[in-house]
Amino acid sequence: MFVLHKAVFESAGTATFNLEEAPTTDIPVDRVTLISSELKFPVGTVDYKLKGTYAVDGTAETTGVYLVPFNSVEYGTLLDKSGKTSSTSFLNRRLLTHGNANSFIMTVEMSSSNPDISPIINAERLSVAAVTFGINNAGISNNDISITNIGAGYNAVSSSGNVIKGGSNTSLNNFAQLYRQTFYANNWNIGFYNVTITNNANDTGTGAAGFAVANTDGSNTINHIVIATPGYGYLETPTITFNAGNATVTTTATALVAGETGKAGGNMIAKYLTREIILGDGFESGDLRVFMDAILPTACGIEVYYKVLSSDDPETINDKSWRRMAKVKDIYSRNSSTLIGLEFRPSLTENRIAYTENGIKYPVGGIFKNFQIKVCLTSSDPSIVPKVKNLRIIAVPEG
Repeated sequence: MFVLHKAVFESAGTATFNLEEAPTTDIPVDRVTLISSELKFPVGTVDYKLKGTYAVDGTAETTGVYLVPFNSVEYGTLLDKSGKTSSTSFLNRRLLTHGNANSFIMTVEMSSSNPDISPIINAERLSVAAVTFGINNAGISNNDISITNIGAGYNAVSSSGNVIKGGSNTSLNNFAQLYRQTFYANNWNIGFYNVTITNNANDTGTGAAGFAVANTDGSNTINHIVIATPGYGYLETPTITFNAGNATVTTTATALVAGETGKAGGNMIAKYLTREIILGDGFESGDLRVFMDAILPTACGIEVYYKVLSSDDPETINDKSWRRMAKVKDIYSRNSSTLIGLEFRPSLTENRIAYTENGIKYPVGGIFKNFQIKVCLTSSDPSIVPKVKNLRIIAVPEG
């Protein structure tokens, strides 16, 4: 004989899980995907809710987001923090906070209408895959700038007050003093010089600010550049100049910005480059058309660039600078799921490619045989990203 013990389950219950280990650094999160192994019956339900921490102000979510196993949720598509207005002051990005195992909390709500039957989850297989979107708003960073001439005579230094020579931005000066205290202790022989970043005439980039650091090795030369504010909207390569202030400069320092209209590199993070496309003999072309279907929220942008190479040109396509294409119609998606059709052309006024660079008219001979296309994505809110599909590139005769 034997005795049978039968479980009588509650009609509902909730289990709460935090992070298994506290993050060792701050990690932004833009998309989450629930991974779970569960067993459900017609009389039972299992609901998952994830509460995170807002990156913009460090506050915790009050309601949380319901998740379905293996279905992704993008925080930028939710109306939970900013209401998705045009303001860039509030972001829906979440943050895995350094040292805080409770920066993300998962609750599992289980219920059953039959006291003899309970749904089951495997806690060892319960996890969330987090993704950070790699996108920016076409700002300028330290890595985008290279010094081409270190100059000479940058010998004007200050230990207090307006420490940046040639500039009067109070916030930037405060940043510079903190920078020196952090990295150079009490070495008052370090000099700071204002830099000016000027956008291209066909561009609307603005807001980038920083300073050059000089004399770290006692040679009165520019050693490196610090960008304190990246700015936004630098769609074409800007120029950078040094303001020496009252320094007795004998050789002016120079630097270059690796913008998107340079030969290589660029200041935008999210981009797609085609391979070099070579047209068949007899199919040389004089114009380009780029078509795509896209989800383009108002906080985002899509830019297209091209390179062309004539068969009479002795250079390679890697020697050519990128040139920005014009969008035929400036439209945006109604919501986060509506596709729109976009078209880009080298010019909206001429049906041919013709431009002058360093006194030479390109493409050589008026037609090209090789070309390459680059698509760049931007966003003022990194939790909201554009999406592109059905990219079509057509080389056509001029006219």
